[in-house]
Amino acid sequence: MAELTVRPLPPGSNVSKTIFNVYVAPENLIKHDLREGSTCTLQSQKGTLGPVIVDRSPDKALKSAVIQLTQPLQRLYRLKLGDKVTLKHTGDEFPVARTVTIIETEGSGDGCSGLPIGNQDVSMWSQVLSKVLCRAEMVVPGMRFDEVDIAGEKRSFSLETVNGTSEFQVWTAMAPLEVSVIELGKGIFGKEETLLKIERDSVGGLDEQLDQLDIALSEFCMESAELADGEPQTEPGILIFGLPGTGKSFLMEKISQAGFKSVFHIDRKALRQHRSYQSAANFVQGSFVHAARDQPSCILIEDLDSELYKNENGRSFISHIEREFDRLKDTRIVVVASCRSPANIDEELRKPSFFWREIELTVPNINARAQILKIISGFPKNAPNAKLDFVAGRTHGYVGGDLAELHHAAGKEAKKRIKAANTEDEKHDSANFETVWERVEADYEVALRRIRPSAMREVVIETPHVSWNDVAGQDQVKNYLKAAVVWPYKYPEQMERRGIEHATGLLLYGPPGCSKTMIARAVATESGLNFMAVKGAELLNMYVGESERAIREIFAKARAVSPSILFFDEIDAIGASRAENQQHSGVHTVTTLLTELDGLEKSKSIFVLAATNRPEVLDPALTRPGRLNSMLYVGPPDELARLAILRKSCQRLSLAETVDLAAIASMTDRRSGAELVEICQRAARLEFQDWIQTREDQGVHQNHLLQALEEVPSCISAEMENVYEVFAGSRVEKKAGSWRNKEM
Repeated sequence: MAELTVRPLPPGSNVSKTIFNVYVAPENLIKHDLREGSTCTLQSQKGTLGPVIVDRSPDKALKSAVIQLTQPLQRLYRLKLGDKVTLKHTGDEFPVARTVTIIETEGSGDGCSGLPIGNQDVSMWSQVLSKVLCRAEMVVPGMRFDEVDIAGEKRSFSLETVNGTSEFQVWTAMAPLEVSVIELGKGIFGKEETLLKIERDSVGGLDEQLDQLDIALSEFCMESAELADGEPQTEPGILIFGLPGTGKSFLMEKISQAGFKSVFHIDRKALRQHRSYQSAANFVQGSFVHAARDQPSCILIEDLDSELYKNENGRSFISHIEREFDRLKDTRIVVVASCRSPANIDEELRKPSFFWREIELTVPNINARAQILKIISGFPKNAPNAKLDFVAGRTHGYVGGDLAELHHAAGKEAKKRIKAANTEDEKHDSANFETVWERVEADYEVALRRIRPSAMREVVIETPHVSWNDVAGQDQVKNYLKAAVVWPYKYPEQMERRGIEHATGLLLYGPPGCSKTMIARAVATESGLNFMAVKGAELLNMYVGESERAIREIFAKARAVSPSILFFDEIDAIGASRAENQQHSGVHTVTTLLTELDGLEKSKSIFVLAATNRPEVLDPALTRPGRLNSMLYVGPPDELARLAILRKSCQRLSLAETVDLAAIASMTDRRSGAELVEICQRAARLEFQDWIQTREDQGVHQNHLLQALEEVPSCISAEMENVYEVFAGSRVEKKAGSWRNKEM
């Protein structure tokens, strides 16, 4: 059937049908082979709404594209006038209701005596309610009957179960119908004072979020008279979101222990236990019905952004959740949902009538990490502990889940260490080592090499183990980088007192193979900051907008695990001059990079380190103050540095006594560090070829090194060095000598 527009019944319509009756034009009945009283399924863009009974409209002038619904049915199926719906003929017959249970709810009229229903009146109210239900003809759990009147006394009721079930299903109500009124008067008169409070001692690093939840729960406990004049009633939905491992499930567990009479869980495991979509949908609706029976209650929905909640062939659990929210008015039911990002859920659910209150679980700072580590280790979260405070300072970007994994890994290291030293009884059960083996800082240091922040695992390189001692020469560059990167995080108070601003970025340029990447890794090791490395070419994408999105995501990840160093290798791939690069996508890529760099001036938590072999092609806007503030030339190593590189590269080689590495160093002017390493490896392979022929271990001789020197071509020419000198002379370049040039 074609789409029909929802319209109300005209005023004064004299139709004695059920609330489930819908009314269409007579030609629609004939066209679609329907009879008066046919059972159909009402559907909308949100999915299947529920069953209805089709009837002929009393309005003879009704257009064929219109369907008329009663107001109770509009509320039940959460439809507004003007919505588009369709009818699907099913021909199903509704089962007969024999027994029902009803609970009194808020909303009783002014004629109410203010007292619970007396035992002598229970039979009278049951008889009246039985007639009300039979007059409705069709009933469903969750239906409300407002202001039922007996001799001027008005009370409101909610239908809880039919034939012992609370699942969402339409039933035929006909005499004889047995009505049981349960929890007499507790809907309004017997409401118990319930203090909802989350226990804080076992929750670390979430003080701000706990404050927000306490406010929400305290407002939830208030009677309407306690709210300030004009203040709206608190909405029942709370959305908790954050990265994986930040503690969403843990916090929801603590909410469930806050003092609610009953708690209901809707999650992947619960939904997958149902074989059919309709069975799972009934489970969702039944959770809300049961929650209304035992208030104050809480409904927990995990992973609201999961695929299980999204539309699939017109079916979606979201529509059922939205519909149930309409029934939460004037109830004491809190619905708490979790997701990774609010942007991933249905926009309708973020409106004021649904999950209006949003609480973000951020990546913890150093104080929050210290609290989490202390609780994991069994200490009070605010107790002094120098060892765990030290670990908290070394775990930038780690979330609660990462810290728990780190603690477990450190326990394993402690077990190995103590067993190796034979200082503990080796009969301890391995399953109980968490309480047996005491962890020391060295155990955490080993664990830190393996356990990385989960937010960085997609883009982080191997944990840098490169120190300044591994970089031969380049003393001027080292000193400048220490001052620009290490000092601001090592001496923040002293620098702030002197008015020294944090640098936001720095560009390393020079010939290929001259240790630019190694220097960047050494900076990360010496500073102790999180290190994220990405090659510029990896961010390029042929599809429009994808390169820009990749750049934004990289900076977003760096902010999430700050303080951190973001290293762009081959930045010329994404930062080429817009004047030279006329491609539309290239211009947008540079603009996005500039925008992200501008955002770092205020945060001061990310330092951008970039490297390139072609500084002359970069967009000039990249190197203005506030972005890549300074440019440092990393040239070929001098003779002393070349000798150091050769000695380090030959440490594992078997050298003959006649080898003179100093002579080789003097012969390798304009050779990069990478070329020197290759010369040593080539000499080792030449010696290995000799061994294959003679089977005699003679070691690497001088002639092997000289032959390798001839075979490995030099990539750095005098002309190339001249290009860098011309580039340096064409701009006012900040010299490393502006800092005191001495060991730091």
